[in-house]
Amino acid sequence: MKGMMIRYFWNDLEKSKGVYDFSSIDKRLAELSARGKRLVIQVQTKSFNKRQVVPSYMKTAEYEGGEFYTSDYGSTEIRGRNIKLWNLQVRNRLTALFEAMGKRYNLNPHFEGIGMIETAFGQPIEPVSNAQINGFYDNKIIVHQKMRQFFPNTMTIQEVNYPRPILTSFVGSLKNIGTALSSPDLFIEEKGLLFEATQYDPHQGIYNYYSDFSGMIPMVPTVMPKNYKNTKGDGSGYVPTISQILAFARDKLEANYIFWTREAHYMQVLEVLNQNAQKNFPAGGLNPACPAAYSSCVN
Repeated sequence: MKGMMIRYFWNDLEKSKGVYDFSSIDKRLAELSARGKRLVIQVQTKSFNKRQVVPSYMKTAEYEGGEFYTSDYGSTEIRGRNIKLWNLQVRNRLTALFEAMGKRYNLNPHFEGIGMIETAFGQPIEPVSNAQINGFYDNKIIVHQKMRQFFPNTMTIQEVNYPRPILTSFVGSLKNIGTALSSPDLFIEEKGLLFEATQYDPHQGIYNYYSDFSGMIPMVPTVMPKNYKNTKGDGSGYVPTISQILAFARDKLEANYIFWTREAHYMQVLEVLNQNAQKNFPAGGLNPACPAAYSSCVN
């Protein structure tokens, strides 16, 4: 157990334009540093509970309101929000946030990484054009290029799951940048995530890219609450053990890190991590090799 990942919504960190509040991060970083542990931050630019994610100053025409509402497929009920990253001004403000964080945290030896939430676009309530969708993903890559500049000594991370048709280009760009590959879920049997390309559908699922780029960039999958309960997102699989989840992340995804969500199953996670198979190795049995994207690794 090397540390913690803590999630912050964008509007938690930027209170007004260019005015940042990193006091919570500073507090948690100090607590972890005192224990010899490390901190990873995820900046959330997407919500699943109707919560606003952008700072309030962006609710203007200049930013196209900053965000759009999303729903479940086949429904018109608002379930969440995602940012209008195709808008140049939105992209520039997100980049400015990471620049400010890089100046503050890049050289801190206990600040292990910083990343962004999943790539899945969500189902917009109002129509979105193909040009806007393409701009969303193009600008996400540009943000990551900037992040590597702002955090040259720190792991930068992107959670990737869907849409499958963009993954070859998108994950290839992450590899070229040196961005770590993560996923927001670890479903052992999820067809869309495990999908292997065929002549009729050449777009493979994200889990296949882990082995493709293992050793080149860090592999940092995440275990979410649903992953403890079933091997499939629709609940039609089986209830996995913690050891089975660990083995899948270690052997199939060749993980360098695993983020385990703390909830009802967490004591079972600690029991497994305290077994000799994990305790007797510095990386807990995971792949300890330095990714080729980094010229050196910090022990």
